[in-house]
Amino acid sequence: MRVNREKLLTALRNVQPGLASKDIIDQADCFVFHAGCVWTFNDRIAVCAQTQLDIEGAIVAEELFKLLTKLSQDEIEVLGAAEELILRAGRTKAGIRLQEELVLPLDEIKRETDEGTKWSKLPKNFAEAVGTCIFSAGKDATRPLLTCLSVEKDRIVSCDNERLTTHQLDGKIKKPFLLPADAAKDLGAYQVTHYVLTESWVHLRGEAVCFSARIMEGDYPSVDFLLEAEGPEVELPEELPEILDRCGIFAKGEFIQDTFVSVRVSEGRVQISGEGPQGWIKESADCSYEGDAFEFAIHPEFLAQMISHVDSVIVGEAVMKMEVGDFVHAVSLLGE
Repeated sequence: MRVNREKLLTALRNVQPGLASKDIIDQADCFVFHAGCVWTFNDRIAVCAQTQLDIEGAIVAEELFKLLTKLSQDEIEVLGAAEELILRAGRTKAGIRLQEELVLPLDEIKRETDEGTKWSKLPKNFAEAVGTCIFSAGKDATRPLLTCLSVEKDRIVSCDNERLTTHQLDGKIKKPFLLPADAAKDLGAYQVTHYVLTESWVHLRGEAVCFSARIMEGDYPSVDFLLEAEGPEVELPEELPEILDRCGIFAKGEFIQDTFVSVRVSEGRVQISGEGPQGWIKESADCSYEGDAFEFAIHPEFLAQMISHVDSVIVGEAVMKMEVGDFVHAVSLLGE
């Protein structure tokens, strides 16, 4: 059997977010090939993509992916052997251990996404709304509901008890569900168009990829009161995007959504601070604010995205609010 190397690599890249260490679940560190598809599963998400490599079994992902990236031939010859997958490209020949017994619990997902499944169309801006809201999702495991995105009938909501983001959808979701943010962070890589919601999973399908995530049970708390900010409209300094870009250099988290800068606003002045393991930076600019000083934390790229569409914010007694088209972001203020 001959396969196109780049097409195979594309399929493997598509499913990489579902990989995890073997300590989480057996074969979680593997590409699992079954019925013309390649799967990954880490008990939190599962990703499935179509592939030309029509074999059955599991292969540890790291070695297979590295080997394919270091080969230069357009086509690879695949030879089967007991407990081993043999690849030949030009003068290179390699054998990789093939685990013939599949132990990942994929049967439930396969049943829910088989050919007879009725898929519903997603709003066109669903993935965009997920990407907008993910930065405001909570990370406190003692408040598990706030670690999710609340996918409601006509919007997506996220809140960590200090920040709130809502993004209106340009279509309807038939039934609300809670999508854990640690699963949703990988969703932006896929152009998903349809979905199926079951008791424990939401399945989101694109042209050649199916992304499945466990959903959480519970009722998301009412957080709309944070949107009721009333107060003066404050103009933002023109140079703020450049300041955020510089301050974001040091404000690095383990993941992109964990990156924050501190914004302090006092009378006539705004100061941005970024700090991380490798250093820190502070920079200030003039602004039109008149009132008591306050401070908040925000993702620098998210704030830069917001202010590329607006040049002012509303500052209330306890909340600052920015509105951009279909989404609103509110931040609780820390006074002095």
